[in-house]
Amino acid sequence: MKSGNIEQFQNLSQFVDVQDFNNNIEQWMTDVKEKFSKSELIALKRLIRFCAKVTGVSNAKIGTITAATYKDGHGISRSTFKRMILKAKIFGMLIVHETERKNGSQSSNLYVFQRYELPKAKKLNHPKASNLSKTNNQNNKKRNSDINKQDTLQQSETAHQHVGQAAKRQEHPLDFTYARNDIPKTFINAVLLRSGLAKDINFAWSRITLAYRQSGLHHVYALSKLLQDNAVLNEICQRARSVVRAEKLGEIHKDFGALLYGTMLELFNRIGEDDYNATISEMSGADEEDLFTGASLLLRTGGLLKNCVQRIVSRQAWNELNNTTSTAELDVLGVF
Repeated sequence: MKSGNIEQFQNLSQFVDVQDFNNNIEQWMTDVKEKFSKSELIALKRLIRFCAKVTGVSNAKIGTITAATYKDGHGISRSTFKRMILKAKIFGMLIVHETERKNGSQSSNLYVFQRYELPKAKKLNHPKASNLSKTNNQNNKKRNSDINKQDTLQQSETAHQHVGQAAKRQEHPLDFTYARNDIPKTFINAVLLRSGLAKDINFAWSRITLAYRQSGLHHVYALSKLLQDNAVLNEICQRARSVVRAEKLGEIHKDFGALLYGTMLELFNRIGEDDYNATISEMSGADEEDLFTGASLLLRTGGLLKNCVQRIVSRQAWNELNNTTSTAELDVLGVF
């Protein structure tokens, strides 16, 4: 499902108006409230408040919702919110649709609340028939009622079993000592305050590696070599620590992963630009043969396109470069 403005999902709303939505939520709470923990109820109530624009439907980001709970003085974690969503889905209270942007990347989920319905065993049936038919209907009704009760009991037991398994997994999550062994210890320390869980640390590091590849630096340096520069590693950790602080203080206007990716992409782009400028400086005053060698170096930084190189070397030198460099290499470098 494509992401977009919340108004475009109006057709998914299950309710006539806000009052109808609130009435259904009250009925749901009567049945399932005790199955949520105190923190999960805070998460659920906050999600409900984000369903006002399109009644019963929200596409608010998890980071936005959890940050809002801190303003109320009862902050919750992302894992608590996800645990609440899992339970609500099992109970049939909520349907979650994954959405994606135009470029195919994953966007925020779409949460659609469902109407409350009585279990089949509680629905009444009053057929009009003869005494014999009434007797048969009563027998059938009793038999169907027993079957429905049994089905309801089995469904309830299954739901509780799923919730129990999910809760058990949450009780013993892997801590930071189980994070990937290629992640620098200083980076782990920088994001440790966020949750201290291995899965969250691994996710944060995946934003670093994604930004590194998107910047084009992987054509020039291996990431492990780049991290040997203490100044680079320290700035990566400092930026990560700033994003964690912003999330904790509720200052993030987009989710944690997006902000971390953005600030790291800016850093890697700056490193590439600095390398390019340093190479240009070294080439100042060189003769044409040296310029040709420098142009080859600039191509391998991934920071120049064809028109940039043509402004540095003469047309003859450019033709020579074109003839002596393989087509496959030029294609990889993105020159053509």
